[in-house]
Amino acid sequence: MRALAVIALAACATTPTANPVVASHSTTVTVANPSFPDNPMVDFVPAETPYVFASFKPIPLAVLRKMIDLGGPTWRRGFDGYLSSHSGDPKDEAMTAAILAEMARLDLGTLDQYGFSSKARFVAYGIGPWPVFRIELSSGQRVFDHIQAIARRGNQAMPPPIERAGKRYWVFGTSGTAYLVALAPTEMVIAVAPRATIDANLATILGDRPPANHLTSAQLRTLAERDQFSGQGVGYIDLARVATLVSAGATPQCRTAIEGVAAQVPRIALGYEDFAVDRIAFGVVVELARGLREELRGLSTTLTGVDRALAGRHAMAMVAAADLPRMQVVAGHAAGSLEELGRSCELSSFVDRVADVAATVAKPLPALLAGLHGGYFVVDDLVMTNGSPTSIDGFAMIELDNTVDLLKLAGSLFPNLEVHADHLPYPLPSGLPIQGHVAASDTAVGIAVGRDSAKHAVAVLNGKRATAPLATIEVDYTRLGDAFVKASDADAESQRAMMKALGRVLVTLLVDSRGLVGWMSIELR
Repeated sequence: MRALAVIALAACATTPTANPVVASHSTTVTVANPSFPDNPMVDFVPAETPYVFASFKPIPLAVLRKMIDLGGPTWRRGFDGYLSSHSGDPKDEAMTAAILAEMARLDLGTLDQYGFSSKARFVAYGIGPWPVFRIELSSGQRVFDHIQAIARRGNQAMPPPIERAGKRYWVFGTSGTAYLVALAPTEMVIAVAPRATIDANLATILGDRPPANHLTSAQLRTLAERDQFSGQGVGYIDLARVATLVSAGATPQCRTAIEGVAAQVPRIALGYEDFAVDRIAFGVVVELARGLREELRGLSTTLTGVDRALAGRHAMAMVAAADLPRMQVVAGHAAGSLEELGRSCELSSFVDRVADVAATVAKPLPALLAGLHGGYFVVDDLVMTNGSPTSIDGFAMIELDNTVDLLKLAGSLFPNLEVHADHLPYPLPSGLPIQGHVAASDTAVGIAVGRDSAKHAVAVLNGKRATAPLATIEVDYTRLGDAFVKASDADAESQRAMMKALGRVLVTLLVDSRGLVGWMSIELR
C-alpha cells in the first residue's frame, strides 16, 4: 500500500484545493464565462451512472496559484501529521521523508514539469456505486518517471505495472475492495471497486472503448444552462438510481417504499457559476416532485424592509422567513413518509425515532411561533474585546401576526422596558452591555443598536414589503475576521492568515420551480 500512497500523492498534485467555504447568490445569475467546450472523457461515463461531476475548462492559472498559496500550508501540515503518526519502520520513515520532500516542492511550475497539466479537465462518476476519477495529463510518461523517482528516494520498489495498448496500470487491495491506478499518454484514471467489477469494466475504465450507452457533454451542458452553471464544473446525483442500488436485495415491499421516497427527490444538480481569482460561486438544486415542490413553495413569505437586509454590503447579516404552520404540515408529511419507509423495510428502531419526531411536529405551536413570519438582523460594525462585543452598529426585525404577546414577554423579562405598538423608539434598558432602541407596530418589532439607533429602529418598520428567501447568511471576513479568532487558539496565526484571504461569504436558500435551491459564493483577496 506504500506504492499506492506514492501514486495518490501524484494524483493529489493535480488538483490542489483551498478550503471549501463558498457562498451565495441571488435568484438571478449571470454566468461569468459562457465558454463550455466538450470534455472527451465524459464519453467514458455510463449513461446509467448514479452520480457524475465534470469540468469542461481548466481552472484559471491565477486561481490555481492562489489556491496553492492559501491551502498548501494547511494540507501539507495535515499530510505530515498523518504520515508521521503511521511511521516507525525505517522503510516507512524513508518513504515519509520522500513524500514530504515532494510536497514541499509542489507549486504551479512543477505540475507540467512532472507530467501533470495546469490546464487539466476531469470527470468523476460511478460504475454502479463505485467511484472512477479521470484527469488529463500533459505526459503520462513523465508522471510514471516521477512516481518511480519518489519510490527510489523512499528506498521502495514500485511494483511493475501491467501494460495494455500503450497504457500502464496497477491494481492494489483485495478482491473485496481493489484500487486501480492507470496512466495513459494524456490521462490518469483512478478507480475503487470490487476486483470483479474492475475486471468486468476494465476496457471502459482504461479508456479502450466507451460504454455502448454513455453520457455526453451536451447532456451536462443542457443541465448547466438550466441551472445557470458554467463550464467550470457541473454534475448531478441521480437519487432514483441510488435508490435502485440501495434497495438491491431488499424485499419487494421495501424496494417499492425506497423508490417511492426517491421519486419525491429524483435528482440533485450541482455546479460552479463562477470560478475566478477574486470569487468562487457554487450552486445546488434539489429537484422535487411537483406536489412536494408546491408544498415547499408555499413556505415562502414576505417581510417588511427585507430589502435593507439583502441590499448593500454588511459586516454580518442573516435573514430567515417561512410560514411556520405550513412548515409544520410539510414536516409532518415528510415524517409520515419516512415512517412508512421504515415499516416497509422492517426497521423498527428507525420507525420509533421517526414516530417521536412526528409526534413532536404534530404538537400545536406556541402562540408566538404560530404567528411568526420571520425576521432578520444586520451588523454593520462590530468591535470585540477579549471575545465579547464592546461596540455594535446594526439593526434587526421580527415580524408576526400580532406583537402584543411578544411585547408583554419583553416587558416581563425587562421590567424597566415598556414598548407600545406606536412606531416610536424606546431606549433599551440601561443594564444591557449594548445601548440602542426598540420600536414596534401591530405586526413587527424593530431593534437597533449603535449610532442613530432610534432612527434605525423605526426605519425597519417602515420598509417595503418584499418576498424573502427561506434563509440568507452573509459574513464579511474582511471586516470581521479577527473577531472569529481567539488569541488562545493553538493555530490562531494560521487562522488569521486564512481570514485575511477571505472577503464576503454569502449563502442563500430558496424554493423555485425546480425545487430547493442553494447558492454559495466566497470572495478571495
